[in-house]
Amino acid sequence: MVNAIDDLVARRLYLCEDAQPELNRLVTNGLTRGVPAPLPSDVIPAAETFPHCQMERAGRSDHFK
Repeated sequence: MVNAIDDLVARRLYLCEDAQPELNRLVTNGLTRGVPAPLPSDVIPAAETFPHCQMERAGRSDHFK
């Protein structure tokens, strides 16, 4: 899910500020439908979740191929 959302950010189909709320929404919907919760070791720190958002904040625009 994280990679898919990050790809949408890279393609400028999602804004960075919408990425984390969308991930939260997807996880919540999965939990309500019986998908097991991730283990604590599987949780990615928020600062590292969406690499394209980090590159954008650093002023880089070369992340498009």
